[in-house]
Amino acid sequence: MKALGLALAVLCACHHQPASPTATIPTPPIPAVEPGPNAMMRVHLIDVGQGAATLIEFSCAAVLVDTGGESNDQFDSTAHLITYLTRFFKHRPHLHDTLALLVLTHPHIDHTRGARAVFDHFHVQNVLTDGLRTSSGGTEQGELIDAASSAKIGNEKIGEHGIPPGGLRDPVIDPVACPDGDPDIRVFWGAVDKGDVDWDDGAINNMNNDSIVIRFALGKASFLINGDLELDGIAALLARFGASGALRSTAYQVDHHGSYNGTTKALVDAIAPKLALIATGPADRHDTWTAYQYGHPRAVAVELLEAGLTGDKRPAKKVPIASHAKEFDTRELTAPIYATGWDGDVHVTLYADGRIHVDTEKK
Repeated sequence: MKALGLALAVLCACHHQPASPTATIPTPPIPAVEPGPNAMMRVHLIDVGQGAATLIEFSCAAVLVDTGGESNDQFDSTAHLITYLTRFFKHRPHLHDTLALLVLTHPHIDHTRGARAVFDHFHVQNVLTDGLRTSSGGTEQGELIDAASSAKIGNEKIGEHGIPPGGLRDPVIDPVACPDGDPDIRVFWGAVDKGDVDWDDGAINNMNNDSIVIRFALGKASFLINGDLELDGIAALLARFGASGALRSTAYQVDHHGSYNGTTKALVDAIAPKLALIATGPADRHDTWTAYQYGHPRAVAVELLEAGLTGDKRPAKKVPIASHAKEFDTRELTAPIYATGWDGDVHVTLYADGRIHVDTEKK
């Protein structure tokens, strides 16, 4: 019976028609299997320099959120991402080089740079975007949307308007169904309807605030990605979903690479995370489009996380934290904050019974 449910979910995903960014899509009944205590999802925060690429691994499938990163004479994020995924699938041969879902949170180049390379190198069954085609990564996001349309695979565009109180879930957003427990995958945000919220002009035109917000849950384990939401987007997200507890998550990927305007106390309180992940580049590469140029992560964000995270401390580590753009101080960190800029690739195993294990490339 379970195999039939999975087959139907995949069949639906393959024939799903693209939705307009502001459409409300009915949530169909999706069969659920309660996970055993050892069922797990593993989060791979991949070091792509200044940018983001996060692989979420389940026993029967894998999902990739964002494909961006840094590109300069010192580092090629797309090459690293393809190498990383190739190595991953070599160790998981039963996944057949297949991504059940590829998500681009928003069309900025540090999130979309490698999208077409990933699509061409691996089998992608479903694509999820906010549907926008402008800004620094709009060409890459548009190419992915068009490639998914040509391939006649699941290809959905998410708008924030009309997402129900519990989040939006359907066979494209959640195409994963594993025999040892079905993860629950749903979205809470997307392209902003300019008439839906009292946005100021700057917030409307800032595509960071159009970021898809996506949450993965398996038993007592949960993981939230907020893309690059900034203060106005965070406030609007919390106004709709914060009080309900729908955003609560064991771990979350810190908005906007740990920027000064990507974390608030209210957001941390609403998520109530045990640990936080920051996708950011190292502070010692001084090219343009680097963590050094932007000053990521900022001390104000790190301090909010230090005060709000409830998980076990990490091994003490001296790390560079920015006070301003191009200005960094070295601080000893013991709060459970992990960042590609100082940890390299980060692997977080979240077990369905609530256990957590973290491993980092750089000790």
